[in-house]
Amino acid sequence: MKQVLIIGVGSRDNFKDRYILSELSRLPHNIFIAKSTYDDYWFKEYIKTTNVLSLDFSDITNCIAQISYWCETNNIYFDAIFSFKEHMVAQASIIAQAFGCIHTSLDNIFRASNSKLLFRKHYNTIDNQDVIKSEIILLDNFDNFEKLPEIKSAMVIKPLFGSSSCGVRQVLPGDDIASIIADSKQAISDKFNTAHNRGFLLENYIKGPAFSIDGIIQNNTIHFAGINEYMYGPLPYFVQTGNIIPASLSTDQTNFCKNALQNLIHHFGFNNTPFHAEIIINRDKIYLIEIACRMPGGKIPRGYELAYGFHFVEQVVNLYLGLPVNFEHKTNFQIIQKGKHIFNDCVIESICIPEDIGTITDFSLLTQEGEKNQYPSHNKPIYFYTVRANSLDKAHIKSHKIEKSIKIKTKLNN
Repeated sequence: MKQVLIIGVGSRDNFKDRYILSELSRLPHNIFIAKSTYDDYWFKEYIKTTNVLSLDFSDITNCIAQISYWCETNNIYFDAIFSFKEHMVAQASIIAQAFGCIHTSLDNIFRASNSKLLFRKHYNTIDNQDVIKSEIILLDNFDNFEKLPEIKSAMVIKPLFGSSSCGVRQVLPGDDIASIIADSKQAISDKFNTAHNRGFLLENYIKGPAFSIDGIIQNNTIHFAGINEYMYGPLPYFVQTGNIIPASLSTDQTNFCKNALQNLIHHFGFNNTPFHAEIIINRDKIYLIEIACRMPGGKIPRGYELAYGFHFVEQVVNLYLGLPVNFEHKTNFQIIQKGKHIFNDCVIESICIPEDIGTITDFSLLTQEGEKNQYPSHNKPIYFYTVRANSLDKAHIKSHKIEKSIKIKTKLNN
């Protein structure tokens, strides 16, 4: 039995981490979790107490010392050490190296979305006519905002370090950038409890449908899991409301996306890592929004499972154990995963759910009656669901029927 240490887990109970933990628990390995000292141990049903390490990840040297002491006193060694959390992949790489395990290199990690500036600068050096490049404008932690740039075309502001599209929004010529920066910092502070000395950058806004291309690179061989199509709320914010697997792309478009991303992966030198690449297609060219050295987040791995029958979590474990990675498509269903959002500030007065709601795949009520809906900082779905069908048209019909059957009453939040 292999010994696998996962670095980092959600601070509180949530679907994404429950799904990962349940997938891990079905594998023939002994799974250990290294959680933050400050996080709750809410996952007792998946990982027993003796397999949980509590560490302070702000001191990585001490973390390694504690893990080595724990291994020595418990007469154990780890065959794989890695993380599913984007904000923990660097720490996991360092720890894995310390214990001689397969790891994603720090060079890869910091050329990916962990450092948006380093990523974009290296991305812009690629010599490929199929790839759209982007202007970069840095926005420092301005005190007086006297030297803010003049915006001449639509752009996107994003924090130099962040996740979940928090603090990201479209900026148009004439917009009050100082106010937008303040709003973005507040959104980050609301979500992550910190926005201290947070720098931002501006990139070109590229119009077009957005997708994620997901997979794993093992020993310089790219294994594509599939292409996922995003659904978004209204601009200027980029709130992801759902996704479609497989994406509504032709065979030629799918091959174009994979070939373009293959060239980008070689340009970045990525190897021995999962990848989650977010792209936009514009006039037969590709724009790489960002790429992460991790598997896709949210419920996308579950979507791939329902569509194709493989388990993404298992393949990530295989990568770091040095076992063959295989995204064989055992089934071919059309999947729509969607959260019902309301894009204004309001109070949810009532939610009327039909009695047969239990028959809907992965249905989850996420907002309770009486809760305040704050857009975009505290916007969350009222409910989430998945539909599976034999075609995209049939999936859309099912989706529309579900949303029509659930009645939501709101009142403006004064």
